[in-house]
Amino acid sequence: MPSFLISLRVCGEEQKTSGLEESSSFQLNMALYELLFKRTSTLALTVVVGAFVFERSFDVLIDGIFDKINEGKQWKDIKKNYET
Repeated sequence: MPSFLISLRVCGEEQKTSGLEESSSFQLNMALYELLFKRTSTLALTVVVGAFVFERSFDVLIDGIFDKINEGKQWKDIKKNYET
């Protein structure tokens, strides 16, 4: 019998189940499902909040990359040369 199968005796019958029910990642996934994805309202809220967080994070990351590539070429870098 493979190691990932567990034998259970229920009312005299032997049933084979996978060991996933006992793993911590399975329990974490079930907790996230129960908390965030089970109801449509919480799923929609999770999607909206996730999209907002992703958009802000992506925007900051891309702005940082752009500023690093164009360092010394932007107005904020050369403004001091033209002010009196």
